[in-house]
Amino acid sequence: MTTAIVLALAAGFGAIASEECGQCSDAALCAAHQVAQAAAVKAAKPKLRGGDPVDRILAVQELARINHEHPRLPSSEIAVLAEAALQDESMAVRAEAAKALADGMQPETAVRSLVSALENVRGDLAKLGGGGRFGQPDGEEKDPKVQERRKLRDEAVRYARAIVDGLGKLPDDRSVDALADFLPQLSFRSGGELTDGVGKSLVALDARKGIEALVQKIKLSPAGAGPFGPDPTGKTLHDLLTTSARSKGLADPPPWSTKEPPDWEKWFAKNQKSYAAKLGKYDLEKMRKAKAKA
Repeated sequence: MTTAIVLALAAGFGAIASEECGQCSDAALCAAHQVAQAAAVKAAKPKLRGGDPVDRILAVQELARINHEHPRLPSSEIAVLAEAALQDESMAVRAEAAKALADGMQPETAVRSLVSALENVRGDLAKLGGGGRFGQPDGEEKDPKVQERRKLRDEAVRYARAIVDGLGKLPDDRSVDALADFLPQLSFRSGGELTDGVGKSLVALDARKGIEALVQKIKLSPAGAGPFGPDPTGKTLHDLLTTSARSKGLADPPPWSTKEPPDWEKWFAKNQKSYAAKLGKYDLEKMRKAKAKA
């Protein structure tokens, strides 16, 4: 088939998903779909370098749309472009890229890039601290520097939440390790907004190390009010674990107490084998099986 004919056919094939095309397979796209995808990616690339963050967000969304046209054979090139967008100067663009990577993009690139991104944003959050929300003198909220710092921190938290949510969709031991290592660093004053997201992702991954991390966080969390008021950390994670335990048919999850954390360690020792010791690597075949079940 000549290049001219392929280009002519590409326009007609562009809107047809690969599973509807008799020429595409799990190993490769047909010639017409290859051309159509390459043209769409080429058109999106300059938009990723645009001056307006909104345009760059739209470009990331366009890459995700192109990738979804061939769900069983995600594009490595598209995943690499989305990974590069995690370095964008705008946290909003980064958050969009994190969402896109976790939503059906090439699995290895998605896991590796989001694990690295979580490590980086942990550093950003540590530098920004608690965002100045506690113990501020009267009138300090009007300080432009404080307002800017809070704005940056809020953006970093939203980005971190996109990463955390994304890792919960990528069943890989590296996802579990990254989230389990992140959880102990979260406190009511610093990063408390992310606790429930990390907890939900660890519960979704259903891995032993992640559940153990939740148990340890509950154990070390204040049961009642702390120096800055009621700390919801322990109760939030307790409720997530209780729901998980019941969904798996595990008996007698310990009740919550406002006087002391429940004895989840004994429960975990008894039931830990109900959670996967290892998830292995999230690869293309696992992704395809997950999509088939959905």
